Amino acid sequence: WGIKYGKERGSQAINARSENLVEGVGMWNKLRGRNRCVVVCQGYYEWQTKGKAKLPHFIRHSNPDKIMLMAGLYESTIEKGDSEPTYTFVIVTTDASKGLSWLHDRQPVILSSVEDVLRWLDTSSQTWSAELANLLHPWEDVKAPLECYQVPKEIGKVGAESPTFIQPLSTRKDGIKPCLRTEDQAGRDGKKTQA
Repeated sequence: WGIKYGKERGSQAINARSENLVEGVGMWNKLRGRNRCVVVCQGYYEWQTKGKAKLPHFIRHSNPDKIMLMAGLYESTIEKGDSEPTYTFVIVTTDASKGLSWLHDRQPVILSSVEDVLRWLDTSSQTWSAELANLLHPWEDVKAPLECYQVPKEIGKVGAESPTFIQPLSTRKDGIKPCLRTEDQAGRDGKKTQA
């Protein structure tokens, strides 16, 4: 994940701003017409800043069985000394929806229908169009809103991986609700012992 750019390709971009695609400026101009892809995932992480603390949140469709399809751009390069191409990608972002603007000012462009996915992936013309630009908007589906909840801080640690990292912190076995239940139960047990 991430397309290299800059002097000797020493920098790396992980997101492409939708307004830069629409305006056709910068490094995305050469990719937007012919190198579009879809990034398939269960959801994405975003960090909320509260003072000095950064609190991770996971955003997904309200139906946890529904996959998220994000607009992306890709690049294929053959690095020095390699014979096979390396494929890298970025996620296209746009302004955050009203429902998520409290968390962050940007969000990925989420493609909402099969038609939108097919339109995004159709690079036969090798050009950019107003029709493609119309896909680059925040997710605002009131019938199927996105779900957002806090997850454990361990997701920010390099090399840390666990399927529990996408579970709400409040419902995990090591989350706050089980801890409060344990304290509450201990309090009730103590009252029974004293009686």
